[in-house]
Amino acid sequence: AKRLLEEAGWHDRSGYGLRDRDNRAFRFSTIVPPLRGMDKAAVYVQAQLRWIGIQMEVHTQELETLKKQVKAGDFDAAISPYIMYSGESQGLGPLGYFGERSPIRYSSPRVIALLKKAEATMNPDEIDQIYRNLWPIFQADLPATFLYPSVSATVAHRRVRGLITPFRTEPVMHMDNLWLEGGATT
Repeated sequence: AKRLLEEAGWHDRSGYGLRDRDNRAFRFSTIVPPLRGMDKAAVYVQAQLRWIGIQMEVHTQELETLKKQVKAGDFDAAISPYIMYSGESQGLGPLGYFGERSPIRYSSPRVIALLKKAEATMNPDEIDQIYRNLWPIFQADLPATFLYPSVSATVAHRRVRGLITPFRTEPVMHMDNLWLEGGATT
């Protein structure tokens, strides 16, 4: 990470451990709710970034306040369940993130068209192809950087079908795509 930052022009010119480029310090703030250990995760991320010369300020916000800030796009970074799973058209899934009203202010007509196409189909092969077309765009644009992974375990009986990696691994989020192999039994 330090090498990549150096190559990108971010140097510790002062010798105090904070990188800068064009006389601008590499610092940003993140908002986080005090729930489910997210505030503790923010402190961990903050320490990891400090080691490579990036200053991240942590601001704890109540969830409702955080939701308003995210919806308004009034944040540098956020650690929150709201961003991916808000349940509102504004924030549910990839179209909420990268669509016309993206809280991160990302705008790509090609991405929006592909995501709308994915939302309109139930064909897993078509969805797979759409996401394969999206990844090169996201790799080139890098519209968001996830500060830490959200990891959860899903345990399902082998008869449960429709859970696929990497797009539909959370059964609660994709109930409409699941079925039982062999049908229901009594």
